[in-house]
Amino acid sequence: MEGLEEAPVAKNNKSKIVITLIIVSLILAAIVIYSNYSKGQSNYRKHIQNAEDLFSSGDYDSAYEQIKDDNLKNNDLKLLEKIKLLKSSKMYLANDDQLDPANGEADYKSILINLLSGISFFKENSISADELGVSEELEEIYNQYLEQLSQYYGLKEEKIEEIQAMSGEEKELNINRIVPRAKQRIHSAKMEEANKELREQEILLNPIQITEKSAQRDGDYMYATGSVKNVSSNSYSFIKLKITYSDDSGNVIDTDWTYAVGAENLLPNEQHSFDFMTKYRNGMSKYRIEVVEFN
Repeated sequence: MEGLEEAPVAKNNKSKIVITLIIVSLILAAIVIYSNYSKGQSNYRKHIQNAEDLFSSGDYDSAYEQIKDDNLKNNDLKLLEKIKLLKSSKMYLANDDQLDPANGEADYKSILINLLSGISFFKENSISADELGVSEELEEIYNQYLEQLSQYYGLKEEKIEEIQAMSGEEKELNINRIVPRAKQRIHSAKMEEANKELREQEILLNPIQITEKSAQRDGDYMYATGSVKNVSSNSYSFIKLKITYSDDSGNVIDTDWTYAVGAENLLPNEQHSFDFMTKYRNGMSKYRIEVVEFN
């Protein structure tokens, strides 16, 4: 009968198993919680880093989108305040959609009033910008307002301050006087921007330009001279030129090649002369020089 006393041992083992399972469950739960926490922290830091990078590049709208929904830590709240201030400071600037003729006649009066509001925003928030350490960034945006007011409406800073000091009918009257000049000025400004973009594209496609070219016959030879100029911000070497001689009807008679620049680099805005000496052939009357290779 004494053998029957071993039953409590099995019960005790069952209790140990339950406790072990509870401990394992708690450990697994802790691992899951820690994993989720670590992942959340990683995503949080990624959002902060992205926001900081976008902020540094001046893209305040995108920077705000990165962290607007995050539960920010105290030491990151200042970043949000910086972004919000600079984001708000840009909202009065004229944009391409407002000025695009495809969207109809622009509301030049509303654009002017908005730009003046941007000037007021700068004055009202300069102290806050200084406290947040973004005075320089706010100053840059302020200069964009000054540039648009000058470019689109012909207003200098002194005149802008005069208008800002006005109120009521006096301010309204001055604004109404200024608005009519905007259409032609904005059209001219947009044309200049378009021409600038075309010039930049031309430089990208043709960074080496030929200048001061001339050609003449001397005895049995044709001599052509000129210069190549690097109009880009890069340096180039092995600049190969081709000259094509033709008759009055455009029929090609002869071609020749030379290197204006060899292994040495042609630096930005630098010029270098070249010359061709080609055996004269009957009918040579026209010529064309072109850049065919460069590194």
